[in-house]
Amino acid sequence: MDAIITIIVTLLIFGALIALHELGHYIAARSFGVGIREYAIGMGPVIWQKKGKYNKFSLRALPIGGFVDMVGENPSDEAEDPEDIGKIPLNTISIWKRMVIVLAGPFVNIVLGLLIMAIIVLFQSNLYGTTVDSFSGMSISDNNMVYFTESNGDFERYDIVYAVDGKTVTAENGIDAFLAQQRVGSEFIVIRKNSTDFAVPLVYTVSKEGLDRMKFEEKDGFLCLSEDYINKEGQVALHKHDIFYSIDGQRLAHTNELNGYKTGAGENLENVLIIRRFGTEAEPLIVKTTKTVTADVVGVSGALKAGDEIVEVGSTSTKVYADLAYSVFNEGVAPTDVTVIRDGKEQVVKDVVFYKGSEQGVIYGQIDFVPVEEEKNFGTVCYNAVFQPLSSLKMTLSSIVDTFTGRYGVEALSGPVGIGEQIGEVIHSGGEGSMEVLFTLIVMITLSLGVCNLLPLPVLDGGRFLLYAIEGIRRKPLPPKVETAIMSISMFLVLALMAFVMFKDVIGLF
Repeated sequence: MDAIITIIVTLLIFGALIALHELGHYIAARSFGVGIREYAIGMGPVIWQKKGKYNKFSLRALPIGGFVDMVGENPSDEAEDPEDIGKIPLNTISIWKRMVIVLAGPFVNIVLGLLIMAIIVLFQSNLYGTTVDSFSGMSISDNNMVYFTESNGDFERYDIVYAVDGKTVTAENGIDAFLAQQRVGSEFIVIRKNSTDFAVPLVYTVSKEGLDRMKFEEKDGFLCLSEDYINKEGQVALHKHDIFYSIDGQRLAHTNELNGYKTGAGENLENVLIIRRFGTEAEPLIVKTTKTVTADVVGVSGALKAGDEIVEVGSTSTKVYADLAYSVFNEGVAPTDVTVIRDGKEQVVKDVVFYKGSEQGVIYGQIDFVPVEEEKNFGTVCYNAVFQPLSSLKMTLSSIVDTFTGRYGVEALSGPVGIGEQIGEVIHSGGEGSMEVLFTLIVMITLSLGVCNLLPLPVLDGGRFLLYAIEGIRRKPLPPKVETAIMSISMFLVLALMAFVMFKDVIGLF
């Protein structure tokens, strides 16, 4: 039953968005007097049809698209159908009008996404800004971290040195302490920019009572949790497969070493270095040096402070929290400059380090601080209602560009089946805020639909716009055979991509 509900909701969402997309084309064409044969939702056999005053309205069996069949739209529209007599063919109106008609569909999807996002803002219970409120004990963006400015033997450029010989590395007073701490054969824990098997170090404090409730296993030279650790508040504080790496610099590999340390300790074991794995197969990135690291290949990152208003991350401006989260996601995979307003003055904090995550083959930066919650009033709501939708559009454009430039691999591509799975997860979660998540997902779908249709592939609206532009430059249309060949090839490529993504999504369900 859950699967049926998911399928129905997914089809309704896609059907509505496609219907509105085609309605944009339809209204623009009708406003210019272009003859229309049929306005259809879906493809394939007709399951319902009504004859209107000017054209037919149809619902077709396959919910994978839709179309507006205009007179004179295709190069093969040479012979007039008796029903077309008296109707204005599309290819006889001015080029700028044809361009408006072809852009009207994507325009409707994009405007719809912006409007829905603005409405979401109105009903959000909390609004967060771009100012840093506080850090947790697991934050690193508020620390001066040592990182490699260039590749050097055992290390790669942008490797962040988190710990040496079991002790965390800080460099508030420069790198002298770090240089003195390490030696030939030292065991470095580093955070690597493009590691696919990703692990992240955390500093933790645990009570003896809590430690007694933890279950461990010794695996591959590491002491790991064999099940999640639930704290007194009933929360999962540590996860299965988390590695207990060291306590106060003492390396742990066996249960008896941990028990021995616990015997002489106080009620709390502080400075416990935990390595959290993203995926059970991920191994910590530990490098044993073969030579001493020198000062010429390392640098010290800048540190954010509570009260910093972040106005830019890397080259990306941050107007609202969504901008901030996405800019860190994109640019926080390596030490990056962050422009802040601190004590009333704008300044650049150089090479700030953020934690990184990995999902579907994509490495990304993560915000590790708590942003300030803004008072919800007329001014903040209006501000966010303008800039959050624009942020969503910018995010969509950036994601599509990153897909074509290779940052996102095929694992990250998702079609209707994959999106339907996400919709199903939201529906079945049923938790507080699930409706907001669902409508935010709809925003991303309709924006993606609008932006992707602007790509310069002839079978898409953007490609048709490009053909009209070429016609305007040439002062005549392309030969019908050439245009037909171009349309056929692009149709094949788009359908092949759709089939591949659908196959990948279906395989991912099992």
